[in-house]
Amino acid sequence: MNPVPLASALVSLVGVVLLARVFIVYRGLAVLFFALQLGDMMLGQLLEFAASVWGWSIVGYKVYYLSSPLSAGLLAVAVLFALGYRRVGWTFLAYTMLVSLVLASKLVRVEVDLAVLEARGEAVGGLALPEGVRILSPLLTIPSGLVALLLPLTHIVMRRVRAPEMLAGLLGIIVGNLIFLVAGGLLRRGMGEVFLVLELMATVILAWSFLRVAKATATS
Repeated sequence: MNPVPLASALVSLVGVVLLARVFIVYRGLAVLFFALQLGDMMLGQLLEFAASVWGWSIVGYKVYYLSSPLSAGLLAVAVLFALGYRRVGWTFLAYTMLVSLVLASKLVRVEVDLAVLEARGEAVGGLALPEGVRILSPLLTIPSGLVALLLPLTHIVMRRVRAPEMLAGLLGIIVGNLIFLVAGGLLRRGMGEVFLVLELMATVILAWSFLRVAKATATS
């Protein structure tokens, strides 16, 4: 049993609950999508923990793989809404759903490499899937990552953000995404345990950052 992904899931759960409280009072699409993103991450983290205890099921692994690029897309949508790009946000949401549906349809039919799944354990990433399926994930993760990294940075520099909550939240989103980028690279190199620790770190930073941005946008 590996407690690290369970800790990540608990952090995500706390973030979802706190964001839900903000949403009930103030509403706001950015708050909603931040909560959905953390909820999606929590699902993947719970599946990682379950795999560390009982091993992967085929269905569980496919749901886990689908949740990762979907999480990236939801984060980009939340950032777009938080910074006022509503029309682009709706467009990116439609794109995220389209790619996710195509990926889901591929996952339903594809065979999983059980030997890789067993050998890699809870930190397998997409290594147990054929290249023809894994190539779809970057269609979401790359543009989503660029939005979640460059848009907050551009907003801070060009608009000279001074509101403490918004500034702290945007900087946290940048840092959290950078940690996830490093973690994903290490996972592909077989450093699964390091990935899970970095995932926990990034989840803490992102959950805290989402709350800062959510409160700033809700009360502005």
